[in-house]
Amino acid sequence: MRIKRNEKINNIPLVKIRDYFKKIRGIGISKMHIRNHFNLNADEINSLIKELLQNDFVEKSHDNEKNIN
Repeated sequence: MRIKRNEKINNIPLVKIRDYFKKIRGIGISKMHIRNHFNLNADEINSLIKELLQNDFVEKSHDNEKNIN
């Protein structure tokens, strides 16, 4: 997928989100990691995760529901 530099999700450039995904590849996403990496509050984290799910950038894990809870 190609992204443009000015594309954003919840005011976070997609380029930074892509770089974050590269960094956490094989680890999984957690709210704690997202909070620490992007310096977001709880509402912003939930909103970001919702947007990532809706845009098919991530999918919910059924093996380990803690990944996005």
